[in-house]
Amino acid sequence: MLTFQALLDGFVEKSKPKVNYRKYCQLREQYFLTWVEHPTFLQIEDWHGQFASVPHHANSGLWLLKAMYTWAIRRGLHPGPNPATGLKAHRTFSRERVMSSLEVATLLGALDLLPAKLSVLLVVLLTTGCRLSEARQMQPPHINQSTGAWLQPKTKNGKPHTTYLSTQAREAMALLPHSELFIFDGRLGQCYSLNAAGKAWKAVRPMLGLQDVHLHDFRRTFATHLYMATKDDFLVKRCLNHTNPSVTAIYVRISQEEVATAIQAQADRFFALLAGPVVLPALTHGDSLPVCNGTR
Repeated sequence: MLTFQALLDGFVEKSKPKVNYRKYCQLREQYFLTWVEHPTFLQIEDWHGQFASVPHHANSGLWLLKAMYTWAIRRGLHPGPNPATGLKAHRTFSRERVMSSLEVATLLGALDLLPAKLSVLLVVLLTTGCRLSEARQMQPPHINQSTGAWLQPKTKNGKPHTTYLSTQAREAMALLPHSELFIFDGRLGQCYSLNAAGKAWKAVRPMLGLQDVHLHDFRRTFATHLYMATKDDFLVKRCLNHTNPSVTAIYVRISQEEVATAIQAQADRFFALLAGPVVLPALTHGDSLPVCNGTR
């Protein structure tokens, strides 16, 4: 029987090049590098309970253990049973943070003060409602600059999806130097990394009075403001590429033109907020907006 570390290394390595690989590596480094023997159910329960203050991350570690042992048992690498089976995850709550109109106006009014790559990324996220992972991996060949159509070959639900970039997003992107591979370039021919984008945003958000706003909240902000303006649930879901199995949704068809019009109209509503006075939060003596190149 393989040791715990050998089993863990094998499971993590087999996940390449899937999205989970980087997350598994992080969890291995944070939680499991010192584990020698295969844990019992009670030992895993005790470990999981120690991290109740960070429930999402602890649950991710638990799911890693469950998946690893399931994978190993099916391949004859571990005799079983799965020691993580039956252990309940910590209760978590989904985020509900949505930027107000004033906060959106403050953000848009400060775009010129932010690092160029981050600034353009924020415009794309705010005016399309796309996922952060989709924006980071945006490729020039998939964008029709004249119509704004943006093809995403593979999305979270596994299907290709065409959405639309507002004129404001396209104008911002046109000013951002990039390679032939990605609109948002990172290091070594890769796209802008989640870590780099997160660090760049974390560095500037306190100066904007948006300390508790995460990059993932931009999608929720777009959807919420679009719904408040249209009261059309199906249109919002279509713009976000949400699947809806309800009988009503099957018979409701929203054209690509309607989606493009809705996205552009919402972008216009956001930028129209700049017509009013926008005041940045007061800075204490010596404060300034930090300069972050966000190169990854």
